Amino acid sequence: MKPEEKISLGEIHLRSLASSLTIVEQLLVEMEDQMTRQSRMCCLEVERDIKSDVINQNLKVNEEARKQICTLAEKIILKKLKY
Repeated sequence: MKPEEKISLGEIHLRSLASSLTIVEQLLVEMEDQMTRQSRMCCLEVERDIKSDVINQNLKVNEEARKQICTLAEKIILKKLKY
């Protein structure tokens, strides 16, 4: 399938896929935040037990996954949810 091809889905399948993509994307964003955020808490210290090169590799994989989600969202003509 060419990258520019659109995917046609029924309404129920479209909603299901859109929900799944949204959840996965939110989890990837949270994962990235946990790997990069510095704790600002005064009563709790977060000890990083993951090496920085592993974190960098995970961030690259995370970015690629998010790009794939965006590509798939474009193919199914998914519009961004507004809050």
